[in-house]
Amino acid sequence: MQWLARQVMLDRYRAVMVIATTAILAVLLPPVGVLSAAAVALVVMANGVRESLFVVAIALLAVWGLGEFILQAGVVVGISALVLWLPMILLGGLQRWSQYLPWSVEAALLVALVALGLQYVVFDDPVAYWSELLLPVIEEIAKGGAFEESGGTAESVVADIAQVLPTMLTVGFFLQLVIALFIGRWWQSLLYNPGGFREEFYSLRLSRILALAVIPLMLVGIISSEAMMLDGVVMLVMAAFAIQGLAVAHASLNGMNAGGWLIAVYVLLLFAGPWMLMLLGFAGYADVWMDFRQRFLNKQD
Repeated sequence: MQWLARQVMLDRYRAVMVIATTAILAVLLPPVGVLSAAAVALVVMANGVRESLFVVAIALLAVWGLGEFILQAGVVVGISALVLWLPMILLGGLQRWSQYLPWSVEAALLVALVALGLQYVVFDDPVAYWSELLLPVIEEIAKGGAFEESGGTAESVVADIAQVLPTMLTVGFFLQLVIALFIGRWWQSLLYNPGGFREEFYSLRLSRILALAVIPLMLVGIISSEAMMLDGVVMLVMAAFAIQGLAVAHASLNGMNAGGWLIAVYVLLLFAGPWMLMLLGFAGYADVWMDFRQRFLNKQD
């Protein structure tokens, strides 16, 4: 990873090469796209917004050309890359200016909330849109008898998936932004300030205003079964608090030299992602008010 960070920082054309290559590889291995966005974040935080815009413009041309030559889908690949690159310029620029990681996480949340709202503006009814898109695929799967044991039908399966898909896609987008930002910040720390990102992450604490704002949204979501967009907003906010919950877990478990438990946390995130995210979200939300890390330090003293 440090080698990749050094390549990005050698000069703008090496940065373009890393950003464009990882964006193309992301077509085959989607998680690699986070490295492309992280490289953009590193350029922004180290060299500023103006330089990053120049680098991203050249990288976009490279991605379009390679995408057209290799996949005959240059426009699609280019747009997919920009969906992560453009927010990363905003987040990286904010982090460079503020040097305050919680603001950058909250800005990523704001970007994700805008993305959620756009689904309802563009598609009017995102659930109906995804239902129409998924139904032919699920019907093909159903022909093989995939749902016979459960007694479900293609229509019922599609309805269940489409109900949560707008929110799940947006939560995934938010997590991609945050992970890319964190990797970029970690790379910057490795190169210029060893251990700096660890201190920032361990002390990450979101705003109490955000914690207060989510309460009425949760109440409305409980009262009204039709407030699907509000449910999505609450899930996004809880995903943001899950990042704080993860920071609490890191700080506390490392303080106890219990690194094995951290491995368990990530294994659970891998195999029970939604449930673990909610658990970390509640832990992060509680930490806003109770400051578990400070209580832990006080007990150690």
